[in-house]
Amino acid sequence: MPLLPAGTAASPQLTVVYTKLFSALLAALIGLSFTAVSAAPATARTTSQAPSSSTTLDGASNFRDVSAMVSRLRSGVLYRSNKLSKLSDADLIRLQALNLKTDVDLRTASERTSEPDRIPAGVWYETADVSGNLASEGLTTFESESAAEQFMIQTYRDFIRKDSANLAYRKLFLLAAGASADSSLLFHCTAGKDRTGWGTAILLLAAGVSFDDVVRDYLASNDYLAEENARTLAAVPAGQQETVKPILDVRLKYLQAAWDEMTARYGSFDAYLHQGLGLSEENIKQLRQTLRG
Repeated sequence: MPLLPAGTAASPQLTVVYTKLFSALLAALIGLSFTAVSAAPATARTTSQAPSSSTTLDGASNFRDVSAMVSRLRSGVLYRSNKLSKLSDADLIRLQALNLKTDVDLRTASERTSEPDRIPAGVWYETADVSGNLASEGLTTFESESAAEQFMIQTYRDFIRKDSANLAYRKLFLLAAGASADSSLLFHCTAGKDRTGWGTAILLLAAGVSFDDVVRDYLASNDYLAEENARTLAAVPAGQQETVKPILDVRLKYLQAAWDEMTARYGSFDAYLHQGLGLSEENIKQLRQTLRG
């Protein structure tokens, strides 16, 4: 399997719950004050180019076919997205036309309750809480861009460290392996970029996709979400934009952090699939057959 360069050892886990990210951003828009988090070194962001898509959703800007950025994968089988709570009636018709049969929600219980999915009648709804449904206690913001980046790096390391994440990604993998063009599957979180981004990376890498293509798909969220994020930043009080933008972005260093944590704990991606996610060779072969034929 492809490997990224080895990174540094993991920093101590932040105690902030992942779901506070979105609450903090929302609160920033109305000028609330927050607690500061210490800084860490920052590096530049890399972007990708979002492709045109034959199917778009009015209420989910980060919706796309998992095969959109990758050649030689079956299309119309797996879809990734941001939250589905704002889908229009026209969007529901579009999803029906895609033969959507399963919706996998990677969000916490509080996220699901505050913004429940809108899905077509007859679609099977599954939950796979990556963050472990930890309760949020207060709001947190950051004193610098590098502090916000460090928060995101720790969040991505948690995708490997947390038992809840391993269970959630195992469930997603097994459900995805059983999908088809006649019975497609959609998975999502809130922004469709972090929990969904690592989940997509797992599926693509397990299907034998190159890491370059995985990175291209991952970074494409910056383009799909560009207009929405620009509106969010425009509404943030002056002087706070640089500490909010790292939370809105996907950055290669975030994906790198998950890969480094995985490599440190398991030694290889293959070992992560077997030991971390508890998948069998038959599970992996089925996923490859589903996506590659």
